[in-house]
Amino acid sequence: MYKNKLDSMIWSYSRLQCFENCPQAFYLKYIEQIENNKSNSFFSDYGTFIHKILEQYYSYDLSLFELADKYKDEYNYNIRSMPPYNNQKIADKYLEAGLSYFETFDDPFNQYKIIGVEEHFTFEIDGYKFQGFIDLIAQKQNGDIIVIDHKTQSAPKIKKEKEKLFRQLYIYSRYVYEKYEKYPTKLLINLVREGKILEEEFNIDTYNSSLFWLTDTIKQIYNTDGFAHKEKMCNSSYYCQWLCDGYEFCLDPARYEKKKKDLSI
Repeated sequence: MYKNKLDSMIWSYSRLQCFENCPQAFYLKYIEQIENNKSNSFFSDYGTFIHKILEQYYSYDLSLFELADKYKDEYNYNIRSMPPYNNQKIADKYLEAGLSYFETFDDPFNQYKIIGVEEHFTFEIDGYKFQGFIDLIAQKQNGDIIVIDHKTQSAPKIKKEKEKLFRQLYIYSRYVYEKYEKYPTKLLINLVREGKILEEEFNIDTYNSSLFWLTDTIKQIYNTDGFAHKEKMCNSSYYCQWLCDGYEFCLDPARYEKKKKDLSI
């Protein structure tokens, strides 16, 4: 039974977000563990590459003056796929945005002491194990803690999208509290391609509602019957066609069953 897999699962924000986007995508990726061709998509490759360079910089493995050369020298090795529809304009836009960011890099967090870089953590909540990586944990001179996340996506256009971005950092703040015995005072999102910083003062009510979302979503997964896909999204959504890990199997039952058999699931 799939509940055995859920019982042994270490949860993450991406897993819960996957279920919220489409229950069947979650089922295919994390329960059936179907292989797919989107795990190394253009967007995920790009985000991983940017994160790697920033991690090396904040870990003192790269100097300010090495960032642009590192980006140019290793771009083609790290970005091996094309955007949807093989859109060269999008590929060029992303390439130039990253290059501009690193050529004109002015550390937006140099006023803080960096006390954590790509810090892996685990915690337990209501009997569920949860893990994640915090891109940066910073500290002000007065001891206040700031949690920072690098994003390569566009700035959120609506309030709901922005709330989802910060929801992740509120959940990660649980670990910060466990380690430092105090909550962060501010949450920052570094929008790399746009050269913007989104910030939010820490709010305890939003923190509590974010943790409730975490545990409630896990309970929904346990109680889900059938893991149905969101048909409306699958028929029209850019996300489903180009980003969803389960899309190619979700809309082709015969191919899905063959893949299942090949993997001996």
